[in-house]
Amino acid sequence: MKVRSFLVVILTISTFSLSAQVSKFGKPAVFNDRHTLYEYKKSNWDGTHSSTVFLYVADSNRLESFKWWEGDIVATLVSAVINWRNYSVSEFQNHKYHKPPGMGTL
Repeated sequence: MKVRSFLVVILTISTFSLSAQVSKFGKPAVFNDRHTLYEYKKSNWDGTHSSTVFLYVADSNRLESFKWWEGDIVATLVSAVINWRNYSVSEFQNHKYHKPPGMGTL
């Protein structure tokens, strides 16, 4: 009898938790931190290939990421427009910027 009661309690809790998670995705989402710039460093696990990444929340549905490696001659800008109806990227652009000759490092 105790096992049956325990299973009923677990099933009830699981059902409640599942419905709470589904309700989160039932509403249109947005990025609330518009016009915010985040900076972080990324690298391999061993610390090699370290680079600086800027993530800019341009609008409630647009992200931009700018990345470069110190001393390199190329930087990358990636832009994405988010479709909140199906939680996917609806538009994606990738641009590489090369250092002009005679200019210092990026």
